[in-house]
Amino acid sequence: MTTTLIAAAASPWLAPMIDLLATTSSVTLWAPWLVPTFIPAAAARLWQRRVLAATANVSELVTSAPWFAAQTLPHLWARNSRMRALQVGLVERRALAWWTTQRLQRKGVASPSTTHETPTLAACSLAAREPFAWAKARGVHTTLLVDVPHYAALHRDLDAAVLRFPDDRYLRHFRAPAWAIARQHAEFELADRIIVRGTYAASTIGARSARRAEHIEVCSIISTGPFVGRANDRNAPLLLAGPAAARGGFAIAADAAAQLGRRLLAKANAATEPHYRQHPAVDWISDEDSGIPSVAAIVAPALCEAFLQVQPAPGLAVIGSEKCNGITRSCLLDAGALAAAVGNELG
Repeated sequence: MTTTLIAAAASPWLAPMIDLLATTSSVTLWAPWLVPTFIPAAAARLWQRRVLAATANVSELVTSAPWFAAQTLPHLWARNSRMRALQVGLVERRALAWWTTQRLQRKGVASPSTTHETPTLAACSLAAREPFAWAKARGVHTTLLVDVPHYAALHRDLDAAVLRFPDDRYLRHFRAPAWAIARQHAEFELADRIIVRGTYAASTIGARSARRAEHIEVCSIISTGPFVGRANDRNAPLLLAGPAAARGGFAIAADAAAQLGRRLLAKANAATEPHYRQHPAVDWISDEDSGIPSVAAIVAPALCEAFLQVQPAPGLAVIGSEKCNGITRSCLLDAGALAAAVGNELG
């Protein structure tokens, strides 16, 4: 089998998704945003975000020097603003769909090795709608790589979180535009196969349609974050799975630690609310520290889709909401429920 993959951006999920596709077919990668092959490797380091981590399973790579040059100005405009970067990323994906459709009309997809095989067109979220429409009209199979959040579910989760934590301003910071949500839903309908980043995305997308649920696969990745050991001390602290942000359920985790009489280790980032620093149950760690101390358990009461950013030691419990991929025990999004789950796990 042959698969033509339209990649929208370099992300931790791109290489694993390519590897998954490569188990059943040869992969031709179309990635016009990548550093063109004629640029020397030393110079290519200036554009780290536009360098693919691994291309071992790619049989052919297609880049575009004009596209690469054209995207430089928007990236410069957005480089110091997370919100601008999100906006640029969404628009780039939409533009990539147009670029792909034009190329498909000229060249088509990679031809299968035999006449009995049906070629496959794979594309990332928000860059698939028009290419998939082209493919459907020609009997080409379609595979959607959901490498961004399911925006309808994300908005629902964030809106619910705002009602619970009205003082946490970062919960209001980002909402995808209506056109992005509409494109994403259309792509779900056009896809013969959907590959998602975790079980929570699979459940929210599958809940929209029984037909889609039958064609959803999970492509998990192993965290490359710091290793976290399992402590033998019964009074060892807990560790918040991600940064100390409202989305990660910081308030729930800190209150649960206080109820248990334990310390919570947390790392601040740009989304850490100023009043979080005053919580009496929290000890703050940073990248400058020599490492993360061994802990009794990791807590992950995420309010929306999240992923572990550490590597737990074997046997170390990861307790939290079903929205966080990688947990070993789920509980309700409530400080009391989290404290009870941790207490039961640790005895």
